[in-house]
Amino acid sequence: MSIRTTLTLALAGIGCILMASAPGAAQTTVRIRGSFNRYSLRALHVAQQRTEADAQTAGFRYAKAVDTFPDHTGVQIEALVPLSGAVSLIGSIGYGSTGGRIHQLDYSGELRLDQRLSHWSGSTGIEAVPLKQGPHSIRLTLSLVALATSMKDESLIRVLDESHQETTKLISSDAGIEVGAAYQISVGPVSLNARGALLAATGRPLHLSDNDKAQLYDSGGDPVGANWSGSRLSIGMGYTF
Repeated sequence: MSIRTTLTLALAGIGCILMASAPGAAQTTVRIRGSFNRYSLRALHVAQQRTEADAQTAGFRYAKAVDTFPDHTGVQIEALVPLSGAVSLIGSIGYGSTGGRIHQLDYSGELRLDQRLSHWSGSTGIEAVPLKQGPHSIRLTLSLVALATSMKDESLIRVLDESHQETTKLISSDAGIEVGAAYQISVGPVSLNARGALLAATGRPLHLSDNDKAQLYDSGGDPVGANWSGSRLSIGMGYTF
């Protein structure tokens, strides 16, 4: 499944939810959410460590990983439509990015290996409200998530007056299940929502954007994928139409 296909499905899902809010249908709540993401990305960490060791063996003795796919921020747009009682249908689309860099710069030249990693996500699921008291409520979510990953791999090797630069684009598509719990306070149509969520996702190998058979392997012969399993803390502002 390509990134374009994943995004099309996600947008179509949210579009269906928004159409359900047409006149005569149940009220729709739209949220904009900012998140702090902490994902595993273990295969990418291992691959970067091996690349760092290979660069040092190849003569770049002081090459070091200066960015190691750190925890990062993201943004989500959500739409909710009540189904029955305290249960709502929820759909969302989100984006986040992080990256890694191995670098050495001295009088003789420069080595720079950049990996710019980004992901789009689309999800659909349910949100239940087991506890509500006045403007305060506790909300639980369970969602199926589709993930479209893109990584731009950029390398620069410069020795004295000679340089070589190369850029490669890799992609992958993954799926997962996310569970979350949130505290929400509502004042009229406006709501503030703080959520913690855990995501369990597949980690399919990255492959060239124009050839899904050409997968990415590290120097140890292991396939490299972006495993987005991890946690997400977020705060969202919502409005009910």
